[in-house]
Amino acid sequence: MFLSDLSIKRRVLMTVIILIMLLLGAISYLQLPVDLFPKVEIPYVTVTTTYLGAGPREIETLVSKPLEEELSTVDGLKHVKSISQEGISLVSLEFDLDKDLDVAAADVRDKVALVEPELPDGADKPLISKFDINAKPILRLAVSGKRSPQSLYLFTDNKIKPQFAKIKGVAEVEIVGGQEREIVIAIDQQRMNAYHLTPADITAAISAANLELPSGHITQDRIEFTVRLAGKVKTVDLLGALYIPTPDGEKVRITELGSVNDTVKEIRELARFQNKETLGLIIKKRADANTIKVADRIIAGIESLKKRLPPDITITIAEDRSAFIRGSLDDVRNNMIIGLILTAICLFLFLHNIRSTLILVVAMPTSIISTFLLLYIFDYSINMMSMMGLALSVGILVNNSILVLENIHRYLELGEDRVTAARRGTSEIAVAVASTTLTNIVVFVPIAFMSSIIGQFFRQFAMTIVFSTIFSLFISYTLTPMLSAKYLKEAGRKASIFRHWDNFYISASRSYGSLVRRLLRHRWIVVIASLLIFLVSMKFLPPLIGFEFFSKTDQGSFQVTVETPVSSTLAATDKVTRRVEAILRELPEQEKIFTTVGKVSGFLGGTSQGVNLAEINVDLIDRKERERSTREIMNSLRATLAGIPAATFTFQETQQGGPGAEKPIQLEIRGDEIESLNRLADRVVELARTVPGATDIDTDWRMGKPEIWIIPDRERASEYGITVGSIAGVLRSSLTGTVASTYRELDDEFDIRVKLEEKDRNFQEQIRNISLLAGDGEVVPLTAVSRIEQREGPTTITRKDRERIVTVSANVVGSSSGEVYSRLKELLDTEVTFPPGYGYFFAGEIEQMQENFREIFIALGLAIVLTYLMLAAILESYRYPAMIMLSLPLAMVAVFLALFLTGTTINIFSLMAMVMLVGLVINNTIVIVDYSNLLR
Repeated sequence: MFLSDLSIKRRVLMTVIILIMLLLGAISYLQLPVDLFPKVEIPYVTVTTTYLGAGPREIETLVSKPLEEELSTVDGLKHVKSISQEGISLVSLEFDLDKDLDVAAADVRDKVALVEPELPDGADKPLISKFDINAKPILRLAVSGKRSPQSLYLFTDNKIKPQFAKIKGVAEVEIVGGQEREIVIAIDQQRMNAYHLTPADITAAISAANLELPSGHITQDRIEFTVRLAGKVKTVDLLGALYIPTPDGEKVRITELGSVNDTVKEIRELARFQNKETLGLIIKKRADANTIKVADRIIAGIESLKKRLPPDITITIAEDRSAFIRGSLDDVRNNMIIGLILTAICLFLFLHNIRSTLILVVAMPTSIISTFLLLYIFDYSINMMSMMGLALSVGILVNNSILVLENIHRYLELGEDRVTAARRGTSEIAVAVASTTLTNIVVFVPIAFMSSIIGQFFRQFAMTIVFSTIFSLFISYTLTPMLSAKYLKEAGRKASIFRHWDNFYISASRSYGSLVRRLLRHRWIVVIASLLIFLVSMKFLPPLIGFEFFSKTDQGSFQVTVETPVSSTLAATDKVTRRVEAILRELPEQEKIFTTVGKVSGFLGGTSQGVNLAEINVDLIDRKERERSTREIMNSLRATLAGIPAATFTFQETQQGGPGAEKPIQLEIRGDEIESLNRLADRVVELARTVPGATDIDTDWRMGKPEIWIIPDRERASEYGITVGSIAGVLRSSLTGTVASTYRELDDEFDIRVKLEEKDRNFQEQIRNISLLAGDGEVVPLTAVSRIEQREGPTTITRKDRERIVTVSANVVGSSSGEVYSRLKELLDTEVTFPPGYGYFFAGEIEQMQENFREIFIALGLAIVLTYLMLAAILESYRYPAMIMLSLPLAMVAVFLALFLTGTTINIFSLMAMVMLVGLVINNTIVIVDYSNLLR
């Protein structure tokens, strides 16, 4: 064979080529980015719009629906989903996988620009963002200090946040909790009425009296002067001295209408770390940044910043998600090294030759290191998928060289010299080695080209194995025969330990041969028995094993989401949350506890806001130092927290980046009428509670939020010359307040907000006293042009594809998500009658499992067909490949039996292992068939 002959004749040339491969591979390894998962483009774009003071119904009508209508015309759109909550609208758009995400984001931006003029006054500019699986928080920091909360927030916002924001690779730094300074002009309702003024009048007057604007320039004596109006007030007290013109032509000072308060913005969220009030910093990395390097830069930045901070300011790392990535990749590396060592020991036991073993030990890392070169060229990264591909390919890497080396040994035992044995041994086995290599490649290529999200997720896994397999073939044709021709010794006397091992092996081989001969005398019985075993196993084992999408890993952290009644205040929710924290602090396994009240994290990087919500992030000690797993700890807490009244708790294991970041069971009920949807959802919840393994069962619909409805009387209002829009403006200005201008102090600016005094707006009866200004200047009470009712409203309204939906969700404990899904679906089909126009759909993990399992089975079938065709081409026969392929069914029996005995579910990883098994089983069968033909 040309390559092996060239390697034997020109050892220096081949050595230089291999050293170049190793050098480039090592350099590539150092340059490759490091992350937990591959860079995957999940085709989601989100549009977030904040409209403070508006309820979910108003958000749905005024913000979400107009955006949905316009965005539904974007090309390549698969689903559009909106979530309308108090003060915020989140519209998420799922695109077809072949849609370029940058183009999709640009199309969405254009459509949103068309809708912006239609959005209500007071709504913030919609924020458009692409969802990236890697652009998630990597660190949470807790900032505390012995100073006022306002001073701490200002210092953090001005001094600490910018330091982290400018670090290379950081995309966003978000402040959670704290108290932000604000100047509030609190107006007395009666005084304002006495002067026939409205909040809008006061806001406009302040805005006009507190200005700083460039006014042009003048030129004098060859010098140009810039003219600037410096009309900003210099102190807070001076704000109170500003005059407000009245309709009567008089003027009144602000202090005569109310008070000027140097205070803070309304507190709607809190942050706490280790039971101490704190200011949270959530740091996200850029999608293309190296997680480990970014985290290292941030940690180094913290240490550098600590030297320059005032002595009362402390920064603590509350959560470092890069630690799990480091640990996971270190585990894979260590397992790979252990695998190499164990492989070397096994080889030594069978080859009985330290030189042969060393040749293979050199061949394995040579193939692995060289693989990094192709990873770099294809813009891959070092992540769990690529490293897992390398770790699993260790056996494949050494297999080719073993076949070559074993055949060289056979010629040495026949009396050939080293060079002749290396040449003839390599040439003779070259076809079999090429066959095993090509079968491995054709098995993994279909995985790399799967079109689903999982196809993107496993592409680097599959291609890493393909790359390493190609290098192993090259090494087996070059390095192995070259070193064998140089260093192997002719067959000699074996040591006694090897004679004992060989005697044992020969005895086992004879017993196996005897068994095979007996089976061959009853061929049809063996065939029929094998077929029956296969059919019985496929019928009964899979239901006992269970299905799920992604197997959950114990990352040593979990979240507890606390939800109190929708009418709860921030203080009431915080009281319950503190009680939960006290229970969590008693856990012997807990290490850190970071809490946010008023905001919880959601799927696709979104958040849910509400003063009745809280999230507690718990970091546990290292798995080696605790007896219980994260799941076991959560299960024990479910029973403990069940005794806390007036609150519901949801537990979720931390799953970084990959799918599985939401509850596995997501049942969407679709329809038009909210009442009907609620009745159906309640019935589904009842049924779900009877399903073994379903826990944390809940819906995303919440009724009971107290609302005060102002219903205009249009005829009466028109008589007074009052419009519905003016009523809405007065209500918003009076209750939420309107930002009239900004107050500057040094280089900092703070909002100046105008609203009614607390005594005039924090009680239901006071709302009736809110006054409006009629067209003739007369002061008219709100009740003269409207009626006021108290009702209950939802906290969240969810729509999908422009239909309202209610989602019933559940976690799974002691079972698999596939089993829970099957039982629940059976109950729905038999126990629930859906009216016309209503229906249900399993989304989330179940939907992904159905779509991606289908893709994997297609890839498995394609791998089997391609393997058969490849073998037929190599062996120049249709019969022998068919015989080889018959080994697969029995291999699958062993797979399902192993899954059942180990308690492992059928999931993405176990299915990928089955695809891998095609290549491994075929390789073993190829060697047997090829050698049988050779003996003939």
